[in-house]
Amino acid sequence: MKTTITLLSFLLAAHFGICQSQAVLDFHEKFRDNGKYVSVKIDGGLLKLFSNIETNDEETQEFMDAMNKIEAIDVHSIDRGDDGFKESDLNSFKKDVKKEKYDELMVVRDGDTKLDFLIKEKKGKISDLLLLVDEPDEFVIVNISGEIDLNTIAKITDNLDIKGGKHMKKIKEKEE
Repeated sequence: MKTTITLLSFLLAAHFGICQSQAVLDFHEKFRDNGKYVSVKIDGGLLKLFSNIETNDEETQEFMDAMNKIEAIDVHSIDRGDDGFKESDLNSFKKDVKKEKYDELMVVRDGDTKLDFLIKEKKGKISDLLLLVDEPDEFVIVNISGEIDLNTIAKITDNLDIKGGKHMKKIKEKEE
């Protein structure tokens, strides 16, 4: 029975790992039953539905085309003041992310907030983007998977009002 559960867990992790880092999955598993943990997953299928809407507006069409290339957007947030969340959990998570060969795109300090933008590339294209928002009272992970154009992602997260998404604008500001 234990072997069956282990095998099933491995297969599910492999399936979901296509759209998300193992470190993020482990973080979710550890804190999902915590009362101060919030997790939102927007599946690519839902995003593709939006891309089928016809429009004459060029900016809206660009947004729709970009949505069609996204496989998933996952947002995880936890209250740092919670007894179940320790600084060692955050350090362990960041260490696990580094093992997954994410490249650091940019680090931004904005007052007490630290933002880490991490990417994974496949065949010269960004396939995964992790935004880590480390604030005194909260830690947020935004994980976006698919074919990613950073400028378009900034627009998507802004239009979908995703928690932590306001920080995506910093990528665009850096490029300008």
